[in-house]
Amino acid sequence: MDDKGSSGSRTQALSTTMNIGAEYTLPVYRGLKFGLLNTTRFAGKFTWTDFRLSANVAPCKAFSAGINAVAATYGIGFGWLLSVHTTGFNMFLGMNRTLGHTAKQGVPLNSNAAVNFGINFPF
Repeated sequence: MDDKGSSGSRTQALSTTMNIGAEYTLPVYRGLKFGLLNTTRFAGKFTWTDFRLSANVAPCKAFSAGINAVAATYGIGFGWLLSVHTTGFNMFLGMNRTLGHTAKQGVPLNSNAAVNFGINFPF
């Protein structure tokens, strides 16, 4: 092993994430809630952020549904979720879609979507 002296220094730090959110329950119908969430990630000289708006409805204890929209540094998107849940059982179906860059006419040039289905048996 040879001692080559100091070849410089390197400093690293953990990234910081800031979440600010609010939820509003409709006073005339407690089963309907609206939410707004801002997430900002500070990673050195790069920063990205997104704003999410959601509406959730639970007309009874066994069923709930939600929709959401997001506007972020890297594009916009939307999604939905349906859930049936009772004691010891939960089944859900959801989809999200991210729209990338769009042409002047509003036609998406690149995008992606995901559909998720699941069953849980909580204890």
